[in-house]
Amino acid sequence: MKTTIYISVLLLLIISSCRKGEITETDNLLYNEIINSEFTYSNFTPVIVKGLANSPRGWERLKFNNIANGALDENGRLPAGSTFPDGSIIVKEAYSDSNGVLIEYAIMKKDPTNKYAKKDWLWAEINANGTISYSVSYKGESCIHCHTKPENRDATRTFNLR
Repeated sequence: MKTTIYISVLLLLIISSCRKGEITETDNLLYNEIINSEFTYSNFTPVIVKGLANSPRGWERLKFNNIANGALDENGRLPAGSTFPDGSIIVKEAYSDSNGVLIEYAIMKKDPTNKYAKKDWLWAEINANGTISYSVSYKGESCIHCHTKPENRDATRTFNLR
């Protein structure tokens, strides 16, 4: 009996110590910002498109705030060797299918001075109903590996994939 209690307490401590991400006020502010700001859909995903094989989302659509959009060339791409200015927001909307049932927003905001930023960006995933599914407090630890490969442009993958 004592051994079972000891093991249960030990497991509880281990599980609790692994929890790194907590929902922050920054998550909520980021959600409000994407809901209440003006965005432009990208030239190469003006409609819902099938995610590529290595994308974690099935169907998607990409949009940029005015700051990010200003960094794009006439083809809607970030020129090679360029970076997005601070304040840029990129939102990938994830859909259940091509008919447009919105599931989630995957968000990157360039905010290098924010304590939750990693590689100059805030990284978050927020469900369509506003609940946080991946907090900025994780600092993009599940995103960074793919997004920061040398061929990517300012931690964005889209311009090399489409």
